[in-house]
Amino acid sequence: MLCLQLINNQDVEYFIGTAVAKLSYLVVAFVLFLPAAHLVSKMHPWVFLLSVWLPGFVFVGIGWHYRDQADLVIGALQSRDCGGFVEKRRLAKAYEEAQGLYNSCSKFVSNSIEECPQYPDVYREFPDEFNYFRGLEQRFQCTGICTSARRLWDSAGTPAPPCALYAAQWLRGGLVMAQFILWYVVILILMSIPVFVLLLDSFFKEYYTPLTKD
Repeated sequence: MLCLQLINNQDVEYFIGTAVAKLSYLVVAFVLFLPAAHLVSKMHPWVFLLSVWLPGFVFVGIGWHYRDQADLVIGALQSRDCGGFVEKRRLAKAYEEAQGLYNSCSKFVSNSIEECPQYPDVYREFPDEFNYFRGLEQRFQCTGICTSARRLWDSAGTPAPPCALYAAQWLRGGLVMAQFILWYVVILILMSIPVFVLLLDSFFKEYYTPLTKD
């Protein structure tokens, strides 16, 4: 469920991507496949432990990836330097182009620069950035990424603060989720070893293994 939350986080999606989080779908498929396979044939006792470890290592990788990447992006967004971070550089360029478009066709704009006749041509150069800016302005009372300016996609022309710190806060939520995924699964993997040795080992020796030989 936390991976689904990461997938649905618009700021995580833009800055980090959701492909790694979608690996959790494979874990769900694996969890459903294993009991079905057990109905067909008796499996080696180690398969039970691997059924915890394999999904666990996948989630460790997911949590590790998003924790590290979110921390890097948050640092970039909180910095006043707009040109020194790749995470902000293209957004800054896209906003400059959008601002220039607004300045040249403000007479056509009542609410959004999407009303400009030239908007489709500029949009083709920065589709991801423009979509992200539109979402930011709809979610928060902000504009751009680096400095205070005028809103362009919602209530165009209205002064507003930059969106960097707003995006950083939502990314921080993704960072917290990633940390929870990482350390929860690490603890689960470590606990699975004594549980297997103390509780399941005798079950396999006395009941399960003789049953598979019949």
